[in-house]
Amino acid sequence: MSVRRVLALLFVALVLATLSLGACAQGSPTPAASGPTPPAGPTAAVASPELLLQQRCVDCHSLDRITSASKTAAEWERSVQRMMAKGARLSAGESAALVEYLAANYK
Repeated sequence: MSVRRVLALLFVALVLATLSLGACAQGSPTPAASGPTPPAGPTAAVASPELLLQQRCVDCHSLDRITSASKTAAEWERSVQRMMAKGARLSAGESAALVEYLAANYK
């Protein structure tokens, strides 16, 4: 294989890796999070907060980064709202349950 071809393949691989890593940093929804947003409201079923953490947060963050943090309920609320603004897909009920769980367990 020629040097030119190897360099071209490496360049394409680098571009693809950069694009996939940039999705979380730019707030783009990840493929796992691109489904429909669950309905919000008092009758909406809310998954367990632990499951929400695994399904919606660890696409962009390691579980250790989240669980090693120590924040007040207000700080967790701000963090969850900021992540939703960056593309995290949570209904109002899910975000409230997640904030409550994080505040109770990681203060």
